[in-house]
Amino acid sequence: MLRPPREEVVFMHIRRTTYLMFVLIGALLVIGIAPTALAQNLDTCPAIVNNALTQVGVNCAGMARNTACYGFRDISKGVVRGDVAPNFTWTPDQPELGSRIELTTTEAIQTGPFDLLNRRWGLSVLELQANLPNTLATPGVRMMALGGVEVENGVQPEEALILPPAGVNVNTTRATNLRSNPDAPGWSSRIIDSVPAASLFEVDVVSDDGGWARVVFNGRPGWVSTADISTTSDLSVLPQVGPEDYTPYQDFYFRVGIGGQRCADAPSLLFIQSPNNPVLSTAAAPKDNMLMSPVEQRRVIVPIAVTLRIFDQDIEVEGSVVARTLPPGDDLGSAFELVNLFGLLRIYPDTPGEIIVPPGFATRLGLADIPTSLGIEGDDDERASIGRFGQPFPLSAAELAALGVIGQITSSTFGIFQTPVIPPRVIQASGTGGTVPLIACSDPNQCAAVQSLCASGALPQTICQAFAF
Repeated sequence: MLRPPREEVVFMHIRRTTYLMFVLIGALLVIGIAPTALAQNLDTCPAIVNNALTQVGVNCAGMARNTACYGFRDISKGVVRGDVAPNFTWTPDQPELGSRIELTTTEAIQTGPFDLLNRRWGLSVLELQANLPNTLATPGVRMMALGGVEVENGVQPEEALILPPAGVNVNTTRATNLRSNPDAPGWSSRIIDSVPAASLFEVDVVSDDGGWARVVFNGRPGWVSTADISTTSDLSVLPQVGPEDYTPYQDFYFRVGIGGQRCADAPSLLFIQSPNNPVLSTAAAPKDNMLMSPVEQRRVIVPIAVTLRIFDQDIEVEGSVVARTLPPGDDLGSAFELVNLFGLLRIYPDTPGEIIVPPGFATRLGLADIPTSLGIEGDDDERASIGRFGQPFPLSAAELAALGVIGQITSSTFGIFQTPVIPPRVIQASGTGGTVPLIACSDPNQCAAVQSLCASGALPQTICQAFAF
């Protein structure tokens, strides 16, 4: 049998190899993957994330309460109520980065998903008033919608509580208690401080029965009985507040994972952080590393407790929380999850069924099968909640590590959030019968509140024993 010349064999081999390369490139183009993306790791995208957060830090500096900022491309939907002209337009005409819009007239905001090829990651920052008086000189409740998140307002604009820029001066006529809410029918309340006689305040709102006034004492908002204060002014000029009165977006619905999740470093989620107490917090937040000097460890960070209503459930955030719907996707999933990463999270606060979620723990709430309209936008993309939140459960080492992006978005390098937050770690400690996983906080302030509750016996031992205090 005659064999072809060696030169011809080599030529045929090259031709076959070239053909296969063209077939491979063609197949990649068909499924939408550019050849240049082959050299990139599709599971990690630190350069895009870092660039996006740098842009947000610049674009969203100096935010006012009740506003949202267009942080990084894209904002894929934003619905504005009525004929009010927004400060920026929406797709297909994208707004300028850093543009702001008033939450008082905004029905919903939706960020675009992470897009590796076009180097986009939809980021929007929302600055909520929540239950913070304007007489309290702190940032608002800051939320960031990261990649493929819709946040829909649950407060009708005409019903939204708009707080006065200044209050009415009063003083206490005797020692009294500062409470989290009015001690009145329809409210849930607990004592949070003791106020001495002759204390001077500004009152910004009163309860709808006229029996309670909201003040700021020791850097935290709270309520005192009007029977224990005196003033030469007329309290009736102030807004009257009931238990179901909310500021814009204090009551809201949301979903995550719209458009898919394509990058481990850029998950789709909603991050919420309450401001720090300006009186009880003794210094700036610690640096963004896990090894702190003794001086840094002595810094005291005390978050302010703020109340929100999400999927018609009352919660109190006193620190930093991740909110997400499960499973993520274009359609709302079957569960709503809250993960606490710093401070305390209270579900159904000040009620007999209160649930306290410590850092490194999560709790979930089931959602109904049938979509319906619950927010003010009027579209059927929400689901009613089912039952009550479950008892808190600890996250695994892998689950906490997957939230590493929180350490990035809260880094003082970008200046987006007041408190840097590194998720707790899970360490292996020696125990009976082998090693035992324990939650270790990356910052002494991170678990200070839960450690105090454990010391007082206010939390179950099963939770307290999960920590490496």
